[in-house]
Amino acid sequence: MVAYALSRIDEGAEAQLLILSFPQFEFMAQLCEMLLISLAFQNKMALISANPVAYPNYQVQNDMLLYKGSIWLNDDKTFIPALLIEFHATPLGGHFSVAKTTRHIQASFIWDHLWRDVKTFIWNCATCQQVKHVTC
Repeated sequence: MVAYALSRIDEGAEAQLLILSFPQFEFMAQLCEMLLISLAFQNKMALISANPVAYPNYQVQNDMLLYKGSIWLNDDKTFIPALLIEFHATPLGGHFSVAKTTRHIQASFIWDHLWRDVKTFIWNCATCQQVKHVTC
């Protein structure tokens, strides 16, 4: 008979999960290059630079446009699929729900229709469709 691991955990002990996270400089450099040539990004940056008081939630930092501290991305879908995979379908992503995945992404990135994109991605995730229960 094999012992069930969770039954052997000391109830008084605290569980810890330590993750080392660091920025991916190559990804960030590519993202910055893509944004600088994007017409939507240039237009948004010009609007905010011309009248920063009208856009109190935005700030410019290191050639990036931040919205409430998160990197703003335009609707050019170059990097969004990679972010959805990273924040949902990797072992660290954990195949979480739409709400959790959206919160994790919003801690670093923001774009128009983020919720819709996350929801569509998760509804089309083969692993989630095979493993998770229906939540109608």
